[in-house]
Amino acid sequence: MPGHKEPRVSIGLPVYNAGALLAPNLAAVMAQTFEDFEFIICDNASTDGTSDQCRALAASDPRVRYHRNDVNIGAAANHNRVAELARGEYFKWCGHDDLIEPTFIERCVEVLDADEAKRYVLCFSLLDSVDESGTQVGDPIQSPTFSDPSPQARLRSFWNAPRMHQVIYSVIRRRELMSTGLIAEWYGSDRQTLVELALLGGFARVDEVLFHHREHPGRSQYVADKRGWMLANNANGASELGYWRRVGYLWEIVNRDYLTPKARLAVAGECTRYAVTRAAHWIPHLGRELTSAAAHRLRGEEPT
Repeated sequence: MPGHKEPRVSIGLPVYNAGALLAPNLAAVMAQTFEDFEFIICDNASTDGTSDQCRALAASDPRVRYHRNDVNIGAAANHNRVAELARGEYFKWCGHDDLIEPTFIERCVEVLDADEAKRYVLCFSLLDSVDESGTQVGDPIQSPTFSDPSPQARLRSFWNAPRMHQVIYSVIRRRELMSTGLIAEWYGSDRQTLVELALLGGFARVDEVLFHHREHPGRSQYVADKRGWMLANNANGASELGYWRRVGYLWEIVNRDYLTPKARLAVAGECTRYAVTRAAHWIPHLGRELTSAAAHRLRGEEPT
């Protein structure tokens, strides 16, 4: 292993009851040609064989750091926990069901290392979609690339790109990542993290298929109680003000310390422009959430 005081790359796996898909994932991480990494696993109090597999891997390789939460703290907090434990210059979240090719980390680090001007805050790769057996399915959307000079221009480039959540599994400059709000407590808040990252730098891409997105029934997208999945202690069916929280979070982002007063004003203008273009989609959701919250309050329940 290269003799750095700290690893160049931190790979973080927040995991809970991963089942049969975990072993191939662990093997893919440990097969990386770029060897100067730490692999941080945060087990969210799994009740299947996940902890046994992770403990065995940690015992076999000093680069693996295994942490187990005493109780399930929810997906949002567990994602943030694994990022907070990281020490590397670069960080990558890892989903237990997706797979990366052996050169994924190497090729992404090459791009970011060569970027002396630090135009890019992250690097991803082309990807395909596979099912549980590894058979390719569908024609997935590819990650955006942009390196506009101003935060508001990068934000517009991000919003104009096709929506694909897998970009959150990029190799990211850790310092910039940790200046964001990380993962918030509503489902889909990884997109807000990407919004912040776009304010901090461009998105680069390796034009090779090095990432395999796994389509299967156990994906978080198909979880019925997404609020409960994110928070672990949320009562199933409780009112969620998710769209209102998104609007409020945009205001938080505009006021981040990393934006100069001039940039803050320009970003606020871009957020306003985007809100106008999305109004037809947002307004019905905002109205339904208010109606639901009022109904829960009448029953003596607090909206979340």
